[in-house]
Amino acid sequence: MGSPPKGLGHLSTTETAEDESFYACNCNLHAKHCRFNMELYELSGYVSGGVCRKCRHNTEGRFCNHCREGFYRDPRRDITHRKACRGQN
Repeated sequence: MGSPPKGLGHLSTTETAEDESFYACNCNLHAKHCRFNMELYELSGYVSGGVCRKCRHNTEGRFCNHCREGFYRDPRRDITHRKACRGQN
């Protein structure tokens, strides 16, 4: 079994770990925090176990890479843009 990668995203204090490590998350610049999920880490082939928490800018999903219900993806903007998800007019 491999060790979780160190990187961006703070390990939630509700999670357990031997040390206060940081784990890699790709939240597309829409979340400041993530949690580590060992099952997802193992299923990914020990590549990524990060799950974004509290997605902002009307995004949702493990990587804050989907627009929330009632919002649509603006094709002119990259998913990392804070206005990538726009409300219905």
